[in-house]
Order: sequence, then structure tokens, then C-alpha cells
Amino acid sequence: MFEEQFACADQGLLQSYLFFTLGAVLLAPVFYFACHTLHRRQAHNDSSALFFAAAAFCGTRILLFSVHLLVYSRNGSGLAMLSFVAQLLDFLATTMVFLVMVSLVHGVHVTRPCILPGSEERRHVLWAVALFSVTYLLSTLVCGFEPGGDVTPFGVVSQGPASWPYALARAAAAAYCLHTGFRMAREGDALPVEKRQFLMKFGLVSCAWLSTVPLVVFFFAGEDTWRRDAAFMELANFFAYCTLLWHVWPSRFGSIFNCVKPSERMHPYAEFGAAS
Repeated sequence: MFEEQFACADQGLLQSYLFFTLGAVLLAPVFYFACHTLHRRQAHNDSSALFFAAAAFCGTRILLFSVHLLVYSRNGSGLAMLSFVAQLLDFLATTMVFLVMVSLVHGVHVTRPCILPGSEERRHVLWAVALFSVTYLLSTLVCGFEPGGDVTPFGVVSQGPASWPYALARAAAAAYCLHTGFRMAREGDALPVEKRQFLMKFGLVSCAWLSTVPLVVFFFAGEDTWRRDAAFMELANFFAYCTLLWHVWPSRFGSIFNCVKPSERMHPYAEFGAAS
């Protein structure tokens, strides 16, 4: 089951994804509790809603790809549709988490309610998100479903030059988020120390997470290292999601995300019917 249908470089991949599936299943109730509690308190903002949707997509992707590997271990071909859907969910989840990271390093909902419409800063954010998502989509369409890549969980980084636009876009996005987080913290002299530390922390977290793909593509990826590379990238994803979950946890949410738009309803006692 674990060896017969898999090439030498893919040995151990099924075991790794069964482990990741177990981790996703164990974490699912924790994510659900946090999301449901914030929903009951009517405390969700755009960033938290995007984050929990991305987490659901990511967990579903891991589960679907594990099922694909289980079928592959029996017939040597797997279920191509599950592999396709898993890659699509990875695109959606990754793009959504990137949007959340960009919002956080700009202090949205943390130090200010939004980035002003029509501002140059907003245009920079839109260009960064567009470049990230378009390069990922193009690289996925070019090399994500190549024949012979049925058990590569991140096919977009396995086909050489076709994956370079996405890798370069992530490297640029990592530098952009790091610079923005530190700049916002440096310019916010009137902010509490906790807020400035939060901005710097998420500049570092987003840079570390975004750098995983460029590191794998340009320094580590190879025909014989797929199992190691896939595990490294999945662990980086778990790190990013768990770090975000820690900061949007209901007991910490109100002290961090306390800048809301005038039209948003956010009351700590809404769950008891005490909000006006």
C-alpha cells in the first residue's frame, strides 16, 4: 500500500499526507470553535472571515489529496478530479491568506479601519494581490497538471521555468510585506507598543511563509526530493494558519482588531443580546 505504486522519490508521501490529514482533522474543531464564537458575538471583520474560509479550503485540500494518494496506492493512477480540485483549493486558500497577510501588515482593523479608497497605498496593495494571484494561476495552468505529476501536491513548483513567475512573485511579496510591516510600526510612534510589535511580527511571519516557495524552487526542488519539499511547504502552511488562529482567537480578538468601520457591528456582549 505504501510502496508498490510509488516511485522511489515518492516513497513516504502517503504517510506524510495521512499525518497532515490527522493534523487537519484534529485542528478543525478548534478553528470551528473560534469562527463560531466570533460569529455569535458578531465580531467578524473582513480579514477574519477570509482567514477562516481559507482554513476550510486548506483542510479540504489536504483531505482530498490524501484520498487521491490512497486511491493511487491501489491502482497507480489515483483520481485526477480530486487532484484538480485540491490544486484549485490551494490556489484559493493561498491567495486568500496572502490578502489577509497584506491587510494585517498594513494595519487594517488593527491600527485603522481600512486603506483609503483611491490612495496610492491602496493601488500598491491591489497590484501586489493581482500579481500574486495571476502568476499563481498562470503557473498552475501551465504546469500544475502535467502527465506524470499525479502525486506532486504542489505541481506548480515542480516544472522548472514555468514556475518561476510565481516563485519570483512570492519572493517580491515577501520583501514587500516585511518592508511594509516594519514601516508601519516605525511610523506609528503614537501606537501602543503591542500594536507596533504586532505589525513587525506579521511582517516577519508573512515574509517567512511567502519565502517557502522561492526557497524550494530555486534551491531545494529536485526529482528526488519531493517528499521532503512537500512536507516542508505543508509545515509552513500549518505554521501560518496556526499563527493567524492564535491572534484571532476570541479572547484576544477584541484587543487586537479594535479598529472597525462605522458600519460594522462589533459589541463584546452581542451574544447575550445586550448590544444596541
